[in-house]
Formats: sequence, C-alpha cells, structure tokens
Amino acid sequence: MGSSKLNTDGATRGQPGDSATGGLVRNYTGDWVMTYSRNIGVSTSLGAELWSLRDALRRARDTVRNGLDVEMDSKAVVLLVMIPVEETHQLSSLLCDCKWILQELQVSRVNHVFREANQCACRLANEGLHLEGLFVYESLNRFHLWGEFYPSRVKWYQSRPGPLSASHQAPPSGGVGRVTGRDEGVTSLGGECVTWAPIPHRIGKERSWDI
Repeated sequence: MGSSKLNTDGATRGQPGDSATGGLVRNYTGDWVMTYSRNIGVSTSLGAELWSLRDALRRARDTVRNGLDVEMDSKAVVLLVMIPVEETHQLSSLLCDCKWILQELQVSRVNHVFREANQCACRLANEGLHLEGLFVYESLNRFHLWGEFYPSRVKWYQSRPGPLSASHQAPPSGGVGRVTGRDEGVTSLGGECVTWAPIPHRIGKERSWDI
C-alpha cells in the first residue's frame, strides 16, 4: 500500500496581519481523506506557513497510517525544517514541533512544489481568513463553505464520549466542524475540541469546489 499525500499552505493579510492555514490529505489512490481550514490570528507570512505545516501534520497524525508525503509551496519552510535551527530563532518552537511530528510520522523530507500544484491548500488557507478557529470539512469529493457564520440559535451536534445517541457520537453526513473551546466532554480532534453542525441549518451563500 502506498503513501498518503499532504498538501498545506498559509495565508496572511499584512506583515504581520490576519493569518490562516489550510490543508488536505489524499490517500495513495488520490481519494480524499481529510480537509481543514483554521484561522490562527495575527502572524507573519513565514509564521503562517510554519503554522500551516504544524496544523496539517497534527491533522494527518490522526488519519494517516501508511506513510506520508508532504508538499508545500514555501521554499523557506522547506529549508528550515531540513536544517538545524538555533533556539534563539523567533519561530524555534514551531520548528521544533514540526520536526518532532515529521520524525514521528517517519517523513524524511518536505517537498517544495509550485503554487499551481498547491492550489487546493491555498484556497483552503484563504478561506480560513473568513472563519473563526478550526473548520474540518466532511466530504468525499467536494467540500462546502458557507458565506455566513451559524447563528446562536442553531443546535450544534457535539461529539461526546460515552453511551449517547449516534448523532452525538459522530458528525452527521456533510456536517461542518467548528472549535468551541476546551469544554469538558467534547471529543478532541488533534488536541482541539470540535463540534459539528448539520448542513440543513446553514445560512448564507454556498461556495463549493472540487478537490
């Protein structure tokens, strides 16, 4: 069985400015495995690219079992994760996290690709600029993004441990994930607490594209 492929990217408005990350994983046959976007607040362009690698590796760690190839379009990050970096570097903590997870996943190198080959991850990262926290998309061949946030009256489906109904143990088909904070009883995804909202409760204009 072949390796899965991870593509990731960061997006920034300003230097520093509002920043986000996005990424997706496909298996060795090219089928969809995982897609996400995340708003990370204010960062530099290099910081956003490093955050994108760290976020994507953490997501992949929960889903990939048979090897991983990593691709991104930032030459600076590809170089930084492959060479020794002093602890005095302002992004040393992020770099150490990335290197540790790469070693854990037995990834020998991060591959640089042109932006044209990384468009899906780029779109996901740019979409994250309009979101709050982490969104994990559930879809086999398409993911859907809604132009407005869910109103407070919407009933959220929470993924909780224990003998609860099936609708509370897993997101419904086509659901959209959202970070709600580190509340007790909410199942974590890559160390972050996530709830799921059913798409029938969506508001706003639909935006979707193939991956």
